[in-house]
Amino acid sequence: MWSFDVYDTCLTRLYIEPDDLFLEIALKLEEDLKKQFGDRYKESFANIRKQAENLVRNKIKEGEPKLEDIYIEIKKIIPDLSIKNGINIELSIEENSLLPCYETLKLVNKARERYGKVIFISDMYLPTIFLKKQLIKYGFFHSKDSLYVSSEYKKSKDDGSLYKTVLKNEKIQAHQLKHHGNNYHSDIVQAKRLQIKTKYIKPSALTEREHELANLISPTSSLIASKLVASIRSFRISNNHQIRNIYDDLTCYFIGPFLWILAEWIINQCLRSDIKELYLCSRDCLGLEIILKNLITKKKLQIKIIYFAVSRKALMLSSIYLDEKFNLDILKEYFNNKSIIQVLEFLDISLKDYREAAEQNKNIPKDIKLILNNNQIWCNFLKSLENKKVFDRLSKSLKNETNASYNYFQSIGLFSERKKAIVDFGWALRCHYMLASILNSYGIKKLPKFYLLGVKKLRNFEAAKYGYESVFQESTNQTTEIENNDIFKFFRRLQLFELLLSCDGSNSLKSYSKKLLFCNIYENDGEKNLRIEFNQSLQKFASSSLTSLQGSNDELQSILMILQKHCFCKPKKSWIQIFKNIKCVNESFAISHKTIAKPLSPSLKNISPKNLQTIALNKRIAGSRAWRELSLLNTPLLGYIIHIPIYLMLLIYSKLYVKLNTKTQSNSLQSYTKKSNFGNKTLNANDIFKKIKIKCSFIYEDFLVILRYK
Repeated sequence: MWSFDVYDTCLTRLYIEPDDLFLEIALKLEEDLKKQFGDRYKESFANIRKQAENLVRNKIKEGEPKLEDIYIEIKKIIPDLSIKNGINIELSIEENSLLPCYETLKLVNKARERYGKVIFISDMYLPTIFLKKQLIKYGFFHSKDSLYVSSEYKKSKDDGSLYKTVLKNEKIQAHQLKHHGNNYHSDIVQAKRLQIKTKYIKPSALTEREHELANLISPTSSLIASKLVASIRSFRISNNHQIRNIYDDLTCYFIGPFLWILAEWIINQCLRSDIKELYLCSRDCLGLEIILKNLITKKKLQIKIIYFAVSRKALMLSSIYLDEKFNLDILKEYFNNKSIIQVLEFLDISLKDYREAAEQNKNIPKDIKLILNNNQIWCNFLKSLENKKVFDRLSKSLKNETNASYNYFQSIGLFSERKKAIVDFGWALRCHYMLASILNSYGIKKLPKFYLLGVKKLRNFEAAKYGYESVFQESTNQTTEIENNDIFKFFRRLQLFELLLSCDGSNSLKSYSKKLLFCNIYENDGEKNLRIEFNQSLQKFASSSLTSLQGSNDELQSILMILQKHCFCKPKKSWIQIFKNIKCVNESFAISHKTIAKPLSPSLKNISPKNLQTIALNKRIAGSRAWRELSLLNTPLLGYIIHIPIYLMLLIYSKLYVKLNTKTQSNSLQSYTKKSNFGNKTLNANDIFKKIKIKCSFIYEDFLVILRYK
């Protein structure tokens, strides 16, 4: 006959430590506990609960204490506590936190087929009737089975006495019983002393990566760390949602948890501002929609979720011509350093009309391949829009687009008076600015709130006037050691965030009036399939083990940073397979960028005087790849070692180049001047040397990354 331990063998909690459940109980008793213990009420109650259990256990000497006796002891310290209420809350939280270990269930079913019944043995303070109910609920316990709980029998596995009771009651010899459990002392050592056969199983044990995450997050919030990591574990060990491929694996350890914490931050904002409707921008927010819908249902909140079609292309077409005038700043921002032909194609201006305008005005550039990279070229090009024929057709087309966007936004309720917020990843505030401009032109007096994941250094100050709240904000006052700044590194990975978190495999909207799709490039580079795979994995994650995580915005922000650092700076080697041939896509105007996990290779092409300042200021040995760590993991150690002297040579050469140039100036520290949207930014030779020093340290840093995985 076979017997099984119950907790962490058959059933596991949505907490990594049993004591973490006591923090959750304290949250339910917040009103009573805060009067006595103040802001530290959670920790105080958890300690009292543990001490009370130990005191009762010492009194009874044998077996586990009963839950009622524990709460009688607690009431001596917390007089205002209702014993019945405390017990009911603990049993309710306990029941809602339990999940089955399906690997154990297979063994249980196998034992029942072979012997006709199964024995369950537990050292536990919870009532027998409660444990039996949970075992029945998850398919472990059948009518002929037996359940032995130490708090009822006043015996314990820990000293072997409960095993003797089992053998006596079941009328079997020790060698006829095989016990399965996860506690080495009580389930294995004590059973073997009685000559009982044993099997040591740990279906709910944390992996090394889960331990790392728990240790990283616990200093911020031990309760969130416990529930988050336990949910990751439950996704991993569940039969219905078991990790079946690399997409599930990455979703389990990064995509799911990151979106979960972000969703909690958004819900906090909604509750604070009494938001009733959340509009999620496509395509970035589809993954977030999956998580938010599950969380809002579990939290029983009255917040409506609307996932609506929006894209940079469609918004730009709808916002270029508002209130009978052109907003050319938007056009210039998006198409700077692009060719004239690209602008003409976007605005649907025929080459025939443009050439006629160029014939009538000699200042208008005739070369349609000319790059729009300075104010004079832009000024001359925009004169073509003043041509009557071009203007009439263009203004009519753009008015149709604006009207189409108005009808669409009205149909989804964006103009209603209910309190609402728009959610997007944010970044440069371009979509935020255009969307707010459109709504403002429609006469919407009170614009929706904007909740964003992150906002880069503000270049469009006009956008800021519409207001927003973001998890992360890139500072405009960073030092030359900017590369060491976590926020800076976070914003370097923006394309990866969009790729991993959106989970939307559909193509981007081109126009509200024509309802056309702009992009069809995903079929070629695999990004579409990648998004679809992550979508399927996220659906499984969201339905498996999401629960409410109560944390302050500061705690949630800190945890988001921890999750992305742990994922991107210490990726699993197996994740390389996903990104080996996938390119990051810039859907606005370029087909693709570098392959995400393309290995490094030595190159001498950058050794030229005109490139030296660029090398000194901007480049590092791993280049500008979207995911530097995966590029390094995919690089042979020998190839990297060959790369190092070439890179060092570039640095030394660039340093000498800077020195030679500064000596020819009247001032030995003559500044290099770089134009930017903020005016003139000066970088002197000392600044450049500091940057070179930082980049030399990256050689060692990158080398360690490769060594760790080779």
